Amino acid sequence: MSASSAPRPSGDDHAWPGATAPHGWHGVPELPRQFHPRPDLLTRLDAEPGCRLVLVSAPAGTGKTALVTDWVRTRRPAETAWITFDEDDAFWPGLGAALVRLGLDVPVAALPTAEVALDLDVRRRLALAVASSAHPVTVVVDGYEVDSAAVAGDLDYLLKHSGRRLRLVLLTRADPVLPLYRYRLDETIVEVRMADLAFTDHDAEALFEAMRVPLGRADVRLLNDRARGWVTGLRLAAKSSAGPADATQRLAGAQGSIAEYLVGEVLQAHPPRVRDQLMALSVPDTIEPGLAEELVGQRAGRTLAALEHVNVFIEPVPEQAGHYRFQPFFRDLLRAELAYRAPATLLDLHVRTAAWFAGRGMLGPAVHHHGAAGRWDLAAEAVVRQAMIGRLLADPGTSALVQTLRAIPDDLDHDAAAVVRGALALFDGDVQRVDVELTRFEGRREPRDESMRHAVVTLQAARARRAVDPVVSLALARRAARLIGTEQPAPGRWRAPRALVALVEGHAELRLGRPGRAEDSLRRASSVREAGTVRVESLGLLALLAGLSGDLVRADALASEAIAAGGNEGAGPGERPAYGDLALAWLATERSDPRTAGEHVRAARRTDLIASDPVARAVATWVDTRLGQTRADTSGALAALRELVAGLAAADVWIADRTREEIVRLLLLSGDAPGALAELDGRPVSPSIALLTARARADLGDDEGATRALVLACSARASLPVRVGAILVRCEQLLGQGDATRARECLGTAVTLARRSGLRRPFREAAPAVRRLLAREESAPVPTALPSGGPLEELTAKELEVLEHLGELLTTEEIAAAMYISVNTVRTHVRHILRKLGVSRRNAAVRVARQYELLGH
Repeated sequence: MSASSAPRPSGDDHAWPGATAPHGWHGVPELPRQFHPRPDLLTRLDAEPGCRLVLVSAPAGTGKTALVTDWVRTRRPAETAWITFDEDDAFWPGLGAALVRLGLDVPVAALPTAEVALDLDVRRRLALAVASSAHPVTVVVDGYEVDSAAVAGDLDYLLKHSGRRLRLVLLTRADPVLPLYRYRLDETIVEVRMADLAFTDHDAEALFEAMRVPLGRADVRLLNDRARGWVTGLRLAAKSSAGPADATQRLAGAQGSIAEYLVGEVLQAHPPRVRDQLMALSVPDTIEPGLAEELVGQRAGRTLAALEHVNVFIEPVPEQAGHYRFQPFFRDLLRAELAYRAPATLLDLHVRTAAWFAGRGMLGPAVHHHGAAGRWDLAAEAVVRQAMIGRLLADPGTSALVQTLRAIPDDLDHDAAAVVRGALALFDGDVQRVDVELTRFEGRREPRDESMRHAVVTLQAARARRAVDPVVSLALARRAARLIGTEQPAPGRWRAPRALVALVEGHAELRLGRPGRAEDSLRRASSVREAGTVRVESLGLLALLAGLSGDLVRADALASEAIAAGGNEGAGPGERPAYGDLALAWLATERSDPRTAGEHVRAARRTDLIASDPVARAVATWVDTRLGQTRADTSGALAALRELVAGLAAADVWIADRTREEIVRLLLLSGDAPGALAELDGRPVSPSIALLTARARADLGDDEGATRALVLACSARASLPVRVGAILVRCEQLLGQGDATRARECLGTAVTLARRSGLRRPFREAAPAVRRLLAREESAPVPTALPSGGPLEELTAKELEVLEHLGELLTTEEIAAAMYISVNTVRTHVRHILRKLGVSRRNAAVRVARQYELLGH
């Protein structure tokens, strides 16, 4: 026989005089003060007046008795008796006495006081007495746990053979061992459980108002979320608290009346073995399949099912089969009890839990539990063993894993801890701390353990990326490369760190003005598909290099590949590495498309890269100043460029040189040829410098000086934009000499060169006489015109489909929806269409496509 404590019935009950009996208390209990009614649940209890069994099954303190008391007192079901059992009360005599009170002729004296099967004759007489009642009767049984198979079998017989005259309302903390599945199939049961009894935020707010506890709506929501709607916890927390924060703290279950209630009413109700299992299972936040066996033994699955059955504030995790969790307040109580009773056991359970998670590659919970046990050495080793330093460096600095690892003690003398502390220092921009942590690996034999060597290499490469001086960055990257060495360990293990080192080397070589070496390194990095965002950044930098060297077609393809790869890595527009967007922004300025340039540079500026990377910051500034120049803000653009140069490291010669070229270009566009020449004075000669010199000399009327400079600007070393610009300067000279025929030939050559890549900027920046000739010469179309044979490149099937939708005047979003592709993919197709058709706008593309019969109408 099993019984649980329940409220005593009232002594002043007009319907049923409250009384004690040898087995149970008779009478309806009083409602608690500040009772909050639940009309929706009362309606459920009323829904099936002819059902045999009403089961109200939930943990202690969830309002079972109060709900049914309210139902009996307000709805007044006819012929109702209530019996409340104490610990040593016998079930059958108590139930028999309740039936006698309802006027039934029950053989009470023949009912056994032990939990044994009824005599068959007695059982038939009992069922007959109920079935012979003139009216249906209801008996509320509170505080008795039907956990005896003998009692359950006879009770089931009684419910089935009472001619639907008996409705049993069972208030219990554990499901009875009755065949509930059969009652559900027969639709002869009404069930109310914890999920139904749990208070909503609205219910909790009404309760606190009745208790005159001043809590705001947000505080109520926070408290109720913590309580999971447990009404007793809400009441006790509110009664004993000094404010919202105090109420939440008390509900944590580790102190005060709430803890006393849970220990007395829930924990102590179970034998010591079950209590130990409960405390052990409370260590992880979520009890996963396999983990329970690690903590409490091979029968853990049955244990969990049994615990759920007896309502100990444990619940299955939705949509995760075999996963369980305790409700927070009870979980915290169990942990506090375990820490008090057996602190060494608690630490051991944390370590075992951590090892279980680590063995399955679940780093976050593994680190959490190692930290809870104070084993930060093991936590750091878990990070290193799983080769997660790279992923850790890619995590947001506010992630749970990073925040947990920040608790690693500074004085912990351990290799793995030093590497993790160094990685965390990078989040804070504390490169000096990184260097301090890395010094333990210098001047001694390299780490024997491959995982440790892997982690050190990754940290060194990441540190190299943060170096202000590109010389230092390259030296650190080469040190990391030496640590990798030439060995060939497990396939693929070193591919990602090798790619990272190659990216850092390429980035440093670019800053040092060695684009050829930079491209070689970046190609190696971009070839490693397992490298994730490192590959994305490498592709973006390659696109940037191609665009800055004038290979606009290749730059376009690489930038599109970089953005697509970023999408495959799960990065959104504000999260993907910025180089791809910067490359597309630069291309848009070369193609005189300020709107597209603005879109991409804004996307790049939404990332952290602009603040930390000199190359990205420089390119963004160059694009911004070109856009500023198109808005006639030349002075602001010049100021921004000069500020950029002033903030560069001494070794950033490539960025400084390119920035000064942009300054000279702006000076020429503003008509300041003398200032441009002064800026060029002493600069090393290159094709791009030669072009700027030629333009300045031409503006000053120095044709001889311009002609000398044009020789280098037109050479094979020159990039496409430089060669086109040089040809246009020569065209200007010929127009000045009155040689219109040769000027037109020069213009035609420039148009032919520029057409394939969609290059337009040199024509926009050409001398006024050249622009006028371009406008006049119908036989020499602008670079956007098509050759007579049709498109320069054949459109793909997808591009033709996009073109059809453009002809239907669909927006980018509508095209994406129609083709089941992303908006970014549509934009990529549109860019390729515009380039292949030699136009700059969508309506022009549709017009040209119809001219060449590329569209169906």
